[in-house]
Amino acid sequence: MSNPQSLTDEERGRFSWQIMMSGFGEDSQHKLKQSSALVSRVGGLGSPVALYLAMAGIGKLVIAHGGVPELGHMNRWIMSPYEGVDKISPVDSVIAHIRKLNPTIELVGVKESVTEENAAELVSQADIIMDCPPYFEERHLLNREAIRQNKPMVEAAVCGAEGYLTVIAPGETPCMSCLGFQSKDWELPFPVIGAVPGVIGSMAAMEAVKVLTGYGEPLKNRLVMYNGETAEFQTIKLKRRSDCEVCKPVVVYQ
Repeated sequence: MSNPQSLTDEERGRFSWQIMMSGFGEDSQHKLKQSSALVSRVGGLGSPVALYLAMAGIGKLVIAHGGVPELGHMNRWIMSPYEGVDKISPVDSVIAHIRKLNPTIELVGVKESVTEENAAELVSQADIIMDCPPYFEERHLLNREAIRQNKPMVEAAVCGAEGYLTVIAPGETPCMSCLGFQSKDWELPFPVIGAVPGVIGSMAAMEAVKVLTGYGEPLKNRLVMYNGETAEFQTIKLKRRSDCEVCKPVVVYQ
């Protein structure tokens, strides 16, 4: 069992409002402090994910994102400054911003997006995977490695005024391949209102907190869909696909 006494007095004060949550407490805060997450891409969706995990008190964030912001990103990349367009890596911007909010967090910046060559190494560095890239090829690479390494993954995506969210737990839930999400006919740029990834990103961070601490009921075997145009949420029950080549049988990475 974790030792809540490992929290410092400063941490108890900083996180006091969430420590007072019934069912959370100092023990959950300590678990979060001992945990790590990989955030794949820190654009419109990954930025609020990284931001709220850092502010919640996670111990380590691995931030992976190649390239630099473009002008069209500025309606939603909340941690990339306008003067950084076409110049400053979002990894540098996010790390600089987070250090001002949580100076004790361990931050690992990787100025590369997920590829066949680096997926295994990136996934190996974290306890949970936050799947936020715009390309489904990257999402399937992360899904494969999360299954191989027996790591939970929070799967979140947005388009237009809509978004979806689920938790993938190897051996317990459908994986991304089961769900049938593919990259066919998907290309950039795609329409999006900036507040929508803010909504889904915040929800994704909450799911990660639940998975890492045991608080509440993570979104396993359920997919939440959000429609920002009508302010409606829909929850869909999910089942694993018996013939899925990725997650059945589950092969645990050694």
